[in-house]
Amino acid sequence: MSVPGAPDPPPAGTGPMPTGPGTAAEGTTIRPFRVDVPEDQVAELRRRVVATRWPDRETVTDRSQGAQLAKIQDLVRYWGTGYDWRRCEAALNALPQFVTEIDGQ
Repeated sequence: MSVPGAPDPPPAGTGPMPTGPGTAAEGTTIRPFRVDVPEDQVAELRRRVVATRWPDRETVTDRSQGAQLAKIQDLVRYWGTGYDWRRCEAALNALPQFVTEIDGQ
């Protein structure tokens, strides 16, 4: 959509692009990012997952009342003891990751 009296913007991808730190306006510099969650935070999350308080079992045999308790317990058990956060972190860090500020966020 164009605004009367305003110049049309250049086509996407044709404007200047920052090439490294310090080349964009203050706060909007594109910076490399690595996922690095401290071990104590991973341990705390696992502790909270294991400490889940469970509701009573559903009163029907189908999913009309939502996800079945046994399925959710299996999922939580996996997140609490089986999920390998460090492997996920390594997979994320194998890809180029960047952060910047967009619209003040």
